Amino acid sequence: MTAHEASTPRRVDPLEWVAVALALLATFASGMRALRIVAISPHSDEGLYRAYMRHLDQHGLASFPELFDEATRFASSDSHEAPYRVGYIALTWVCAKVFGPTFEALTYLSFACQVLLVLGVWRVGRRVLPECAAAFTALALACSPLLLRLAPQPLTDTPATLGAALSVLTFLDLLARPRRGALLAFVASFTFALSVKELALLLAPCLFALWALERWRKSTELRFADLLFALTAPGALCLGLWMLAAWDTSAALRYLWTGLHSTGANPYMQAESIGPWYRYLVELLLLSPLPSLLAAAAAGHALLKRGDDERSRDAVRWVVFAAVLLAVAGPLPKNIRFFAILELPLRALEVAALTHLARRVFDTRARAAALAALLALVALAAIDLVAANTTFVHLHDPVVSHLLRMRGFLP
Repeated sequence: MTAHEASTPRRVDPLEWVAVALALLATFASGMRALRIVAISPHSDEGLYRAYMRHLDQHGLASFPELFDEATRFASSDSHEAPYRVGYIALTWVCAKVFGPTFEALTYLSFACQVLLVLGVWRVGRRVLPECAAAFTALALACSPLLLRLAPQPLTDTPATLGAALSVLTFLDLLARPRRGALLAFVASFTFALSVKELALLLAPCLFALWALERWRKSTELRFADLLFALTAPGALCLGLWMLAAWDTSAALRYLWTGLHSTGANPYMQAESIGPWYRYLVELLLLSPLPSLLAAAAAGHALLKRGDDERSRDAVRWVVFAAVLLAVAGPLPKNIRFFAILELPLRALEVAALTHLARRVFDTRARAAALAALLALVALAAIDLVAANTTFVHLHDPVVSHLLRMRGFLP
């Protein structure tokens, strides 16, 4: 998509409204069913976040530095949820003012971020994705078993996925439309993502790869200096937030360093988060078999066509993004919860595959092809919803061993 095309307002197609309405219906129907608070240990990660939330609710945001001083008392020996995730903890404080400092408030925050993810992918995505693709992708994401499993959990996973998705989509908009407004939107999104979860830093090489791809194609006018500012400014802003929150430079850096290295020291993570780089792909395949196969077909088709048309060029972007993310995430402990953002390229490629198949069947009848693609997507979404609401919603953690056991491959 060229800069001119990206900046031209598009009329909302009625099929988009249908897809978004179905996405919200699926999100609320499945999400409200899953919003069940079970007994949660006060020494778990969720319990630690509730302790942070209670402290801020009682003493105000000005007491944030005390969280760093008292984190050892709040945390269990293997917890790595240190208070440098200031964006998320500040959001929990807001929720506490509305719902009280309870586990329910943390759950409502996570569910609200799932709703915002669906709406954000549609509203921001339609600036950079072709025709109805943004709304269709939002519908596919709304029915993702993985995202629906994470939505009611009182953890950072869903807010982090929201921040990462907005970062990717606003960056694509920046590539197509290198203007100040697009730059500020990306910096704000990426700053939010980093402040919620530090793993968002791994998006930087993925975004750099997208810029390099578009420069090679001569499809963007974004200069290297502007790219460098866009990728470094959020980190500088978050570092400032950490310093301000801790009110102690050494404390902020100490907890950041400890948090980045303590995940691998967790006994559960050591037992359940090992494997090769393609483990994430296996987990996605187990969670959503048909969408994963369609996404693989779309990726292969796009690479074989080498970006000969606009749709295959869009698909190649998602392939490059996912490939780089898998590469940089390879050395880390492996849990698909940490990289739920992989659902975005998967669902975008799923939609691309369905759209391509519908166009092959209906040839020049674009309207009929779009309707057929939506109907096929609804059928796949229904299959995903059945999985999410009957099986996967009961999983505590969607890791390979649990998924294989539920599928009957392990005793």
